[in-house]
Amino acid sequence: MKNYVLAAAAAAAVSLIASAASAQDWSGAYVGAQVGYAWGDGEQPYGNVGGPFNSSQDDVNLDGFVFGGRAGYDWQTTNWVFGVVADVEFGDRSGDDGGSGGDVNGIDINSQWSLRGRVGYAVSPETLIYATAGWTWQDVDASSPTDGDVNETIDGATYGLGIEHRMGAWSGTLEYRHDDMNQTRFSFPLDNYDEGITTDSDAVRLGVNYRFGG
Repeated sequence: MKNYVLAAAAAAAVSLIASAASAQDWSGAYVGAQVGYAWGDGEQPYGNVGGPFNSSQDDVNLDGFVFGGRAGYDWQTTNWVFGVVADVEFGDRSGDDGGSGGDVNGIDINSQWSLRGRVGYAVSPETLIYATAGWTWQDVDASSPTDGDVNETIDGATYGLGIEHRMGAWSGTLEYRHDDMNQTRFSFPLDNYDEGITTDSDAVRLGVNYRFGG
């Protein structure tokens, strides 16, 4: 009789553990929002219109707070979780070089988008650690005294690490990411020069997600 009781108790415990793990299945779609702080500089060497960038001026400080939203989808296989996620962010990331090259030249990041994959490992049914990498692009205004604002898109690679913790349908995230941006030409023909702008940055973000199902 005692063995039957122990067996029944063990079966109940296994059932409860399996039920808890199933309740925290990471598979499915989610939407969320994030806030954070980004830090980095805008490099802007310059040269003649259409020519090489052979002159230098001070970098532009582009530190500032960011906020935005995201949506994604995850697939779970055993403890491994694979997903895709897209996000958009806004914030106050702008500055100028103080006239270090002769003219005052400014940079303003209007918005930033990314499309990334991520691979994670569920260290418990509720907690996921993950790596993420993909493509990011920024809508950027650069300015000079005569031409005013010139708008271009700067793109590049983004990658980082994060942790996500589930609380039922809701989850909280903490993520670090680096953006390795490509140099992009901004042309100022009235001022008779072009700039090769690069806006590399790092950022830490806190977020909250709502998950549908799982």
